[in-house]
Amino acid sequence: MSKVKEKTSSEFCQNIDCFSVEKLQDARKRILDSGNDCLREISLLLECFHWNLNQEKFEKIITNRKIIKKTTFSPAIFIYEK
Repeated sequence: MSKVKEKTSSEFCQNIDCFSVEKLQDARKRILDSGNDCLREISLLLECFHWNLNQEKFEKIITNRKIIKKTTFSPAIFIYEK
């Protein structure tokens, strides 16, 4: 952008700068808001279901798979190798 600023004006440079701090913060906020809205919608939809866990099948799956990565967002969630 410095080369553009040298050859034109600083006002023109500011107008075409798509990655200014303010624009990046605004885009980041919109993305985070959309993600939060999506999580709220999923949570509301999941409340419509009644879940039952077949403990025997679950334990069989767990014992037959090797943990390859423990997730950082929840200590109870693991990623398994098939």
